[in-house]
Amino acid sequence: MKRFLILFIFCLTSPLGRADIYDDTVTCLKERGLKETDIRILDAVGEPGNEHILKDAPKDKLVDAIACIFRKDHKTNKALFGTLTELINMDSEIDNNKRKELLVTLNACNKKTDGNDTNLLKCLEATQPPFDKYAAIIRDVTNVIKECFFSNKLTFSDLRYRKMLHRESVSEVLKHVGEDNITCAMTCEFDKNKHVYKDMDPNETIHKRLETLITKSSLPEEKKREMKETLDRCDHQARGDSCKFGKCVKLMRPPFVQLYFKNP
Repeated sequence: MKRFLILFIFCLTSPLGRADIYDDTVTCLKERGLKETDIRILDAVGEPGNEHILKDAPKDKLVDAIACIFRKDHKTNKALFGTLTELINMDSEIDNNKRKELLVTLNACNKKTDGNDTNLLKCLEATQPPFDKYAAIIRDVTNVIKECFFSNKLTFSDLRYRKMLHRESVSEVLKHVGEDNITCAMTCEFDKNKHVYKDMDPNETIHKRLETLITKSSLPEEKKREMKETLDRCDHQARGDSCKFGKCVKLMRPPFVQLYFKNP
């Protein structure tokens, strides 16, 4: 359950966080006769050591919920088969022989289930290894997150750290991933996701967002002035490039990280 709690905390505390991700998950569970508290069971998928939680779980309903989450994220007719193929091909934790084996199984199940997302996951027994880790990524990681991670030279393995990105754990994440890479991935998410934030102008820049957070904060006035000067300087240097701007202000480090991952 720890990983989903981190997601819930992230959705509530980050200016980038999207509460709709949590809401979609709960909706998908309830539509299948499950309860909000069953998140702990859903979150056990792909987590080593949680096999006892899944032992008597309604696995068909769980994979149906994961397929539902996928459809709500993509909001298109894109088939889950394509995303699973992409994840397997990008998985740096397996060798080519294992990759080929997984793809053969995936293709066989796809033909057998005629492209039905839920039945595909059932055929793959996606609550168990080896496909459970891919099901977990589909459950936790939106399409935008994948795009922003991979476009900034972060790997399949790095996706596991995405849910740790709230203010208490950023320093831990930086021990495992490149600071510039994760900074640019986060600014990328901001640019691609800001249209869904109810309290934000879709044209708002990350500079303006940080400036607003500084103004609303309880920081001393001198500190606010100093931080806003940094924003202005970096904005001039970045010339509209959010990635360069985030690196310049050192978004993943104090004092901006505490502010950025805190509900304004």
